[in-house]
Amino acid sequence: MSADSLPLYLALKPGRNALASLQAAFEAEPPSALLWLGEPSDKQFAAISAFAQERDCAVLIRDAVDSVVELGLDGIHLSRAQNVAQARAALGDDYIIGARAEDRHTAMTAAEDGAHYVMFAPLAPGDVLEAALLTWWQEMMEVPCIGNTDHPGDFTLKII
Repeated sequence: MSADSLPLYLALKPGRNALASLQAAFEAEPPSALLWLGEPSDKQFAAISAFAQERDCAVLIRDAVDSVVELGLDGIHLSRAQNVAQARAALGDDYIIGARAEDRHTAMTAAEDGAHYVMFAPLAPGDVLEAALLTWWQEMMEVPCIGNTDHPGDFTLKII
């Protein structure tokens, strides 16, 4: 499967032009999922979330488990994979839970605890994510992965 045919996972940074950036991204290639990298209390988030969900795009926020249900979102992305079990207990089975993992063991634990996907990311700027880890994960595991190397994983990650 080529990177061009993989589902798009879009991460959106807050900023004055966030909604316009999102609209342009949808025109180019509609994403399957949107991760909001700002705070859920950001005044532009309601419009961004509505825009994406009206177009059948799952909307996730980072780490704010309590806000998922309150805001009518589709799920959460956890910065720490060690928090998956607690998030699953709080949200139940009806919400997407994804988690950042820096290594194979952390990712496997997150998947066992109920993560719907894992995102491989190095711990520190300048660290390198090995494509071999993504390849191994795709060959051995059923839970999809997202990576930030030239080897895209099961989803193509784009940060805008």
